[in-house]
Amino acid sequence: MDPLVTTNSTKNVVYLIARQYVDDYRPCIHPDLWKVLDGYIRSRNLPGLANACDLFNPQSNGLDDLRHLSQVASFFKKNVVFSDPQVCEDAATLAFHKAEKRCRIANKRLDYYFHRRDRLDPTLERQISRAEGFITRVLGDFDRFLESLPHRIRVTPGATSTLSRRKSLPFMKVTMKPACTPGAVPYVKALYRYYGYRAPRCKTVLENRVAAVPKNWKTHRLIACEPTHNVPIQLAFDDYVKGRLRRNGINLSDQSLNQELSRIGSIDGTLCTVDLSAASDTLSLNAVHWLLPRPWAKFLTDVRTPRYEFRGETGTYSKFSSMGNGTTFGLESLVFAACCYALKPACFNVYGDDIVIDTDKYADLRRILSFFGFSINDAKSFFTGSFRESCGTDWYAGSNITPFYLRDWDVSKSSRPNLCHNVNGLASIALPGGDLWHWLLRLTTANRLPLVPYNEASTSGVWIDISRAHKLKLFYYENGLTTFRSYVSKTRKMKVYDSRTLFLWHLDKCRESNFPAYGVIQQLGNVVVRSVVPTLSNKYVLKRVNWILPVGGPLDDIPKRSIRAPDKGRHSSEPDHLFWWSDDLELAIR
Repeated sequence: MDPLVTTNSTKNVVYLIARQYVDDYRPCIHPDLWKVLDGYIRSRNLPGLANACDLFNPQSNGLDDLRHLSQVASFFKKNVVFSDPQVCEDAATLAFHKAEKRCRIANKRLDYYFHRRDRLDPTLERQISRAEGFITRVLGDFDRFLESLPHRIRVTPGATSTLSRRKSLPFMKVTMKPACTPGAVPYVKALYRYYGYRAPRCKTVLENRVAAVPKNWKTHRLIACEPTHNVPIQLAFDDYVKGRLRRNGINLSDQSLNQELSRIGSIDGTLCTVDLSAASDTLSLNAVHWLLPRPWAKFLTDVRTPRYEFRGETGTYSKFSSMGNGTTFGLESLVFAACCYALKPACFNVYGDDIVIDTDKYADLRRILSFFGFSINDAKSFFTGSFRESCGTDWYAGSNITPFYLRDWDVSKSSRPNLCHNVNGLASIALPGGDLWHWLLRLTTANRLPLVPYNEASTSGVWIDISRAHKLKLFYYENGLTTFRSYVSKTRKMKVYDSRTLFLWHLDKCRESNFPAYGVIQQLGNVVVRSVVPTLSNKYVLKRVNWILPVGGPLDDIPKRSIRAPDKGRHSSEPDHLFWWSDDLELAIR
């Protein structure tokens, strides 16, 4: 077996991938840049490689140079293989306390000017008034929201401050004793009474549990696990505010508008993209109480968690809500949209802390955001030049140069779906016929990764085009259905014998939940039997799945028992590289 395929050092594999990529595209990279990249790879200069885009000079380098620099950086930037857990957690802890300090300063400043608005700059005061009016109009009548609250409840499978992930399936949460903050107790009891239950005694929780999750090679991201019964009420507000923002042209379920606007900005420079540093962690308590009408601010304060527990210590939040709070994303989007609206721009859109706005409003936006305690991330905000970045897409002069991020590397059997994802991504950016291209072919055959027709799931197997999949007889025909074998998430069915699971059925019926809980309710005396499918786990199994044609145009002809490829040899919606990749992969298998 190829030693390059079976090497045990995951770090060496990533450096190998980077070296092969750089060598393959050497004719397309400026000679001076190539020498620097080659030196970084040979010397294992991780900071230099992770920040390779800093080498780009628009005066002497072109679009191809930027594309390749960005791709090399993406091999390392978010790769957890190179992270030291202790160092990353320490960095995240330091950032957490810095954000808390910024919120304390912002709270004092906002408290002072809220009671002395006459001392504000007249222009800033008018902008803040417009922002307040925008938020009031978007939120609407609070009483109408309260009436719809029971129908917006969602029970999700996430871990909470009192439950681990394994014990956080929805049916488990609704059958346990309620645990929430003191402010949320009246809402929880009202919901139980609404669904026909006697209001139970709630276990009061004052702290959420802060945990660290991987972010990039330098630091972790801190998130907070909220009290179990606070989260459904928080998510009800999230659902409401998303619907209200959608009426005002801001769709928080679709990133495509931000991406298109950033593309336009990279062409003519009329729009800039703005990213904030620690946006969720710097939404201060007084900023919310200033901008939101009193009933709304009180409700959100009731359902937030006032304290945190992290690394054995507890403290009181200066921020309003942390990542993990169900209101955070919708609330911060509302605040940032209001700040943009206050400037009267010709065009703007927000998606969380990703903001696109008129370039001539950039300075004014920085000013109003700074007043409320937010800080613009200069490294990820672009208002000059031809580069724009927003919602996961990178644009340079109208060209999409978004790289493939290599986040980890594992060839063990338990991680084969993730290995398929990496192979698919690397094949899309590798030079056909190059060293990396052939190395991926050997890797696929050596690990016997399953081949699948091109579909939406990159973890399902190694993609090949439809015509090649048909030639290799990967399709099965039975009972009038066309299927193929691929990796899918493993699930199992569980029967719950508890009358209180009827509460979950009510929640499902009132709102189509995102978690897959299906089944039949049968009334057997005083016992309700419910068949529940728990949340999809991280385990995968290789099994047959139904074949659904990709979007982009039907095949010329699909007989009942066969599939004939179109005249062009491949499906119109497939990526171009699959045409050559599938051909080479078939030769490698033989």
